[in-house]
Amino acid sequence: MVNHTGEKPYLCNVCGKTFLRKAYLRVHMVTHTGEKSFKCPVCEKGFISSTCLKLHQRIHTGEKPHKCNLCSKSFIRKACLRVHVVTHTGEKPHPCNVCSKSFTQKKGLSVHMRTHTGEKPFKCPVCEKCFTYSNKLKCHQQTHTGEKPYKCHICSKTFTQSGGLSRHMKTHTGEKPYKCSVCEKRFTSPTNLKLHQRIHTRVKSFTCPACEEGFTSSSLLKRHQQNHCGEKTEKKRPEETFLCSDCGKSFRTMSYLRVHMTTHTGEKANKCPACDNCFITASDLKVHQKIHNGGKPYQCKECDKCFTQRSTLKKHIGSHTELHMCQVCSKNFTQKGNLTQHMRTHTGEKPFKCSVCEGGFTSAPSLKLHQQIHTGEKPHQCEVCGKRFIQKGNLTGHMKTHTGEKPFKCEVCGKSFLQRGNLTIHMKIHTGEKSFKCSICEKRFATLRDMTRHKRIHTGEKPYRCNDCDKCFNQSSSLKSHTKNIHKRERT
Repeated sequence: MVNHTGEKPYLCNVCGKTFLRKAYLRVHMVTHTGEKSFKCPVCEKGFISSTCLKLHQRIHTGEKPHKCNLCSKSFIRKACLRVHVVTHTGEKPHPCNVCSKSFTQKKGLSVHMRTHTGEKPFKCPVCEKCFTYSNKLKCHQQTHTGEKPYKCHICSKTFTQSGGLSRHMKTHTGEKPYKCSVCEKRFTSPTNLKLHQRIHTRVKSFTCPACEEGFTSSSLLKRHQQNHCGEKTEKKRPEETFLCSDCGKSFRTMSYLRVHMTTHTGEKANKCPACDNCFITASDLKVHQKIHNGGKPYQCKECDKCFTQRSTLKKHIGSHTELHMCQVCSKNFTQKGNLTQHMRTHTGEKPFKCSVCEGGFTSAPSLKLHQQIHTGEKPHQCEVCGKRFIQKGNLTGHMKTHTGEKPFKCEVCGKSFLQRGNLTIHMKIHTGEKSFKCSICEKRFATLRDMTRHKRIHTGEKPYRCNDCDKCFNQSSSLKSHTKNIHKRERT
């Protein structure tokens, strides 16, 4: 009679929840006590009931007794099969009253509603961070324990979730089973495919309640909402951080620390099979490989120009929108960060220091290029004469010396140049523009190089040292002349 009347006579004294049967109450009580008395003999993982243990053991045995009649796919649990069958029928009987999104299961709707209410019922006992989903909490807790139980048998990389391992395995197999029906581009996961398809549909399901602007993902909406409330994009760090033993810098996750450690060790474990270039992370390698396969999947909607990286497209889009102008020389920039870096040419600020010679640089990429002088690394080689270069741009410029090509022509006097930068400098002869002012005597110069060279008159700095006699010079050209006229004659 209990089933027909809906009566649930067994009450939990802790949370007040009621149950149909006493056995259900007993199982429920374990969620309060944390007791897991049923141990797996293979991996020693604990479970609250013999049923849960039995289901878990199928992971080890590979048993999947519940088979779909439509596509022959098999499942460990009957409930998983029921959810899967709906993917064939397309039925989603549980709609959300707020955003009209529909779900195959009532439980899916209940979990989704937390995105509207902001409810995060799952709390980490270590750092007290709260989560919307229990599985997110479980994954988060592994950042405290460092546990990564899922290991790749090919490269031995470990993962906190089986899903992470499954996605990783596709990097070895090259498998991309999810194809876009519009442009036929393939993806490793259905989530990536779904995100990609929004480019074609331009569906913006996530609307800002303050200004009603639409966004394609919840993460973009959250980032946008910080503009209204004045929050900075920096996330609050948990109490436990991962500390670098070399420099003391702290990181939110062990994986970030591991990537950072390569800056000290110099390790670049990800090697390109096409050109033997090495990279710190797999994602950097993946971006690099697009150079070889010619893939440029990110297209600008304004001018149809294509790019290998989303970040490069984002920078390019700025050229169609707002410009940031330098108040000193009126030069315009598409990004505020580029303007900040440019301002250092006027202020003389050089915050990036070389650990070998203590030379200062205005940007991190400039420092990185400079450090190759100390290591002797010149990865870009000319196929004609074998000369090597630190930068690819220098090689490109050098190749024009073989072809005789000078594509950049002055419209005033007709003089041609190998590089656009040289033409820009030359044009200042005609315009008389001198944007760079010496902070000591206020003399003005057309280029930063000329101003830097001039400042050495005031400071007495002589950074160019002769390796033969230790004599120092304030210009590289003076050092070259000295070596040629003094030491080369001595040798002959």
